Amino acid sequence: MGMIRRADLDQITRQGTVMDLSDLRARGDAIISDATREAERIIAAARAERERLLAGADAEGHRQGFERGLGEGREEGRKQGYEEARKSQASNIEAICAGWRSALERFESDREALLSAARAEVVELSVEIAARVIRRVVEIDPSVVLSQVEAVLGAIMRPTRLKLRVHPADLELARMELPSIVSHFELCRHADLVPDPSLERGSCIATTEEGGRIDAAIGSQLDRIVAELLPDRSDAGSLRVDSDTRSDAA
Repeated sequence: MGMIRRADLDQITRQGTVMDLSDLRARGDAIISDATREAERIIAAARAERERLLAGADAEGHRQGFERGLGEGREEGRKQGYEEARKSQASNIEAICAGWRSALERFESDREALLSAARAEVVELSVEIAARVIRRVVEIDPSVVLSQVEAVLGAIMRPTRLKLRVHPADLELARMELPSIVSHFELCRHADLVPDPSLERGSCIATTEEGGRIDAAIGSQLDRIVAELLPDRSDAGSLRVDSDTRSDAA
């Protein structure tokens, strides 16, 4: 270290004597005051930020909690309301279901009845159409009666004598062809033809000497077809098809 010379000491002393101590105190006070204010400002700002953050956090927590609570409350309320409504309406629902079941059963029953009636009507209509067609065929082809005579003779189970009833308009043709037809059926010993105006044309009804009866009338055959198609109909064997095409022997 260098030595402090006397001249330097005098100079320092003179400067220290010249400096006013009150200025140093004022400057120190100002610095302290500024520092104090800055510290207070910083503290106030920190406190404000803290309050802001706390307020925001509280609001956000309240909001989230409210939304969560609202959602949970809604779901719980919905479940509770549904359960209460279900319980309160259980009897009404059961009554409605019972009504539906009853209506469905009635519908099924009515549907079967309608279908059965429709089938019967279709069969009756078909029989009527068939009767009209057969009548037209007989008018065009009188030999239809011959096939009916053959059917009667083919139904004989043992030797016998027959009386064959046919419509008067078919009598002449039947007499002409009867010998030839009978020759093909050994069980028929003899056959007589008798006109019967109650029969429709093309029909034939045979009576054996033992009292048996073989019905090959057109109307009777149609009745038997209807009886097969409509077994539940008590009148299936006696449907009135057409007064001009029906037999009184069934």
